[in-house]
Amino acid sequence: IFVLFSYGCAGMRILGEERKILENLAAEYYFLGEGYLSQKNYKKAIECFEFAMRDESLYQQAYYKKGYAAAMAKEWEIAEEVYKELLLQDEKNTNISISLAYIYSQQGKFEQANTLYVTVLQDNPYNKEVKENYIDILISMNNIELASTELESYKELFPDSTKKIDEYQKKIDELSKKDTETTNEENVEIKSEDD
Repeated sequence: IFVLFSYGCAGMRILGEERKILENLAAEYYFLGEGYLSQKNYKKAIECFEFAMRDESLYQQAYYKKGYAAAMAKEWEIAEEVYKELLLQDEKNTNISISLAYIYSQQGKFEQANTLYVTVLQDNPYNKEVKENYIDILISMNNIELASTELESYKELFPDSTKKIDEYQKKIDELSKKDTETTNEENVEIKSEDD
């Protein structure tokens, strides 16, 4: 009788056991994902964090890490989706806004990046990194006038950053020169058509 009872119990599941197994597996995958992140194997990290997201208690952390790994892997669409969702959940989170603006800029979505940087700078006008990224975006958008204005502000806020100031000034000067050359070429074409 004991043998039959032992055999019958071996196949029985304990109440909540499957849930506990999933939690443990999800935690293992989360830590495995962390390991892949530290090894810079971002695609594997994404896979691990996606599995870890199956556990509700790890969902938010794993979701954030998935977005981070996607950005590091230059999987911009995945990263954008994650960071947009995170920003909807926490609209005042500066770090998420900065990350999403960077992701937008990497995709060439300069208008969206610009909008986020303006918003972040309103709340953090002395954030050097954000100011630099904003100037970079303005230069990428060929917005010479606003880039020049922001550079003047940058010079006042961070006068010791001479290397960065010189770098920005050079880029703005090059853009201005190209803009002047284009305008001159257009004027020559208009005059030629008039003759």
